[in-house]
Amino acid sequence: MLNRLQFELEERKRFDAEKRRLLSVKIQLAKANKVRRAQINKAEKQLGTYITSSQSLQGLFQEPVEPIRTHMELLFADANAATAAEAEATEIATAAAVTAAATAATASESMTLESGHRPTGGSSPNVQNGEPMVIVSFSQDGGESLTEVESGVIAPIRFGTTELMQRNDVAQLLPQPLYVLFRHACAFSATFGDEVLAEIQGDIHAAQVEARVLAAAAAQQTAAAAAAASGSKRDHSIRSGAVINVITVDSPSLQKDNNADDDEPVVKERRGSDSRMDNQYERFPLEVLIKIKKDAHVGSHTIVHLRFGYLMRLGIVVVAAESAPGILYLNPFHILQELYPNDYGEVCPNPEAAFLGMTSYDTLISADGDVGEQRSDLILDTNKAGGYAFRWAQEICGLEFLGPFSQGWGLDSAGTDLDDPLMDGMGSSSNAVLSGTGNRRAFLSQVIRMIRNRRRAWKALERQLEDLEKGMIPVPKHSKQPSDPEVGSQDVRGGGGGGGGGIVGSSKVTISGWRAVEGGGHSKFSSRYSVQFLMPDPLLNSRTVSAKVVVVEALVEIALAYVDRRPKWHLKPGPGFPESMKTMSSSSNSNGLRSDDLGSMSLEESSSQTEEDVRDSSPFLDSLMNTVNNELPASLCRAEPNERNMLLTLQISRFITDLSTIMETVSN
Repeated sequence: MLNRLQFELEERKRFDAEKRRLLSVKIQLAKANKVRRAQINKAEKQLGTYITSSQSLQGLFQEPVEPIRTHMELLFADANAATAAEAEATEIATAAAVTAAATAATASESMTLESGHRPTGGSSPNVQNGEPMVIVSFSQDGGESLTEVESGVIAPIRFGTTELMQRNDVAQLLPQPLYVLFRHACAFSATFGDEVLAEIQGDIHAAQVEARVLAAAAAQQTAAAAAAASGSKRDHSIRSGAVINVITVDSPSLQKDNNADDDEPVVKERRGSDSRMDNQYERFPLEVLIKIKKDAHVGSHTIVHLRFGYLMRLGIVVVAAESAPGILYLNPFHILQELYPNDYGEVCPNPEAAFLGMTSYDTLISADGDVGEQRSDLILDTNKAGGYAFRWAQEICGLEFLGPFSQGWGLDSAGTDLDDPLMDGMGSSSNAVLSGTGNRRAFLSQVIRMIRNRRRAWKALERQLEDLEKGMIPVPKHSKQPSDPEVGSQDVRGGGGGGGGGIVGSSKVTISGWRAVEGGGHSKFSSRYSVQFLMPDPLLNSRTVSAKVVVVEALVEIALAYVDRRPKWHLKPGPGFPESMKTMSSSSNSNGLRSDDLGSMSLEESSSQTEEDVRDSSPFLDSLMNTVNNELPASLCRAEPNERNMLLTLQISRFITDLSTIMETVSN
């Protein structure tokens, strides 16, 4: 508290000194204006004298001009006299023209000095930095001098600090990570025509105080490092990088342990209080708001607002998507999820945060022989933090942290997400960038492109979900699938059934009952939906009666990272599924995805499958799941973005086509 008061006092002194300096500049400018006005008045008097002299010269040359109008008479009188008169008249006319031009220029210059503008006649005016310079000429004591007044230099002083200078001054208060981000965003905007707009928002006065505190801490840290390098053994309590609160020997917890009697139980302070832990989310007063536009076209609208903040105690950057205009059904706050595989932004990327809130006692062996527990990576409270700590956000802000596993080891290298065919080669590049080997300027542009692609994919997904909830199958813009030339492009509503249905082409298979299912799937940032595939019941159908039977029951998991994460389907035979196509084989999932990939069954559930579940499996459905979950997305790996974004529709169309074909074959 004392340090803050001291810093505020120093800040007030600095403001007073700046005020006195500005007043001094104002007085000097007033004196300069007074001297300049006197010089202009003197020049005006001299110009008046020149004008009077020019008028008298015109009076002198008025008489000699008269013979010019009667020289034809002189030619007939005397040839020699005519020749001499003609030469004399020519000289007089030339002198008169020069005098008239000088008089006009003098009068124009006089009018310009009175109005404060540069004359437009004669040679072009001097220009410096796009602003004209006013030139005043006068003579003094028989000599001539030239004074140049640069209006471009006086204007900023006269009208105060410009908006650009104010923005740059505020940017100097930003912590280094936010400053790096703001600088790169401004450079991107200046290069690509305001495709990205960057703003600084927050409390400037509080930021000035915090900036001085951080500067003092950095200076203290530098001094401590220098002292340690010189062999000094003095005890230093320094907060390393404004992240870890170092506990010294005077810590209350150690005093309590050292002064405690043997009979008294030792009080263990494993963690700080709730208020202290909440304080770890202390945010720097200034934030950077970045607005990303849809494209580079003139008049393009903003598609997402990103707010970047800096958590001073954790030493990390958090980002939140405040709004995404045009997104109606999905949560805009989650539009940044998994731009890169497995990057959910909930784990603090700074490994030092695992020790935050621990005391020195936690590093000792307790009385019962247990070693003090070390906390794993800190799981952030995104509500208190005000955003997600994505690893790409740290990269574009210039922060480098070691990952939880070395390259080639751990869960990140064993997952199937990095091998996702829809990643289009982005997996390896994301690893390179997130490990600190990427180019940050190029990485910023890459993130902007990925956010735009995610927004387009979300818009396509919203349209597809809206049609499916109405009982219709969305129609892709292209008329055929790459691997199936028989799929039509028209969508026909099916009759019968309370839920309605959709028919692709001449297929008899319809869909019904598309609804969301509660409960998360393989990823917490995904939604699950159930749907039924129906066909006319051959036993009940007639000319007067039309009945449908459920052939296949399906469960699909759609991640928010659509289409980078493909929708995963799990199929189960329905009451109308032919018994001849079922099997008792225990390897029902051999041709399809693993249970964990489908997100529908855990290892315990798969190991406790009943005989009925195995009996209800079908090799045909397993093969169909493998087709729509693996082969179809792989075939779209190099397709156009608009075609890839319709992956959900293409999967459903493939289901209907294959089911219709096999059911017609069995019925025949």
